[in-house]
Amino acid sequence: MAENPRLGPSFRARALAMPEWGGFAVLPPHRAFEETLELAGGVQVRHVGGRHAPDSAVVVVPDSGVMLMGDCYFPPPFHLREEGDEMDFGMVRRLLAERHRWYVDSHSAPRESPGSET
Repeated sequence: MAENPRLGPSFRARALAMPEWGGFAVLPPHRAFEETLELAGGVQVRHVGGRHAPDSAVVVVPDSGVMLMGDCYFPPPFHLREEGDEMDFGMVRRLLAERHRWYVDSHSAPRESPGSET
């Protein structure tokens, strides 16, 4: 952080999310895909890219009507942001057009689609 103070918010968020790092390990992927990967039960992992991370993917759980969106439509991480970077609302519109019942991103409470029954 001494070299790049803009990393501070990210490092602080990680510290809050993981108070104990003992035993934590980053594992390499066991499988790679370019566009879509189908898992057991019809769960789909789909590459969508985005400015937050070029390797962003969404996960669609068809039987539950849920789309897990992660950070795909968010602007680049704080330490990489430039003036004018904002959420990718075009991507949000495209993903919402798929008409799932629930949408879950990494920063908000789950959102139910308008018109969905609870």
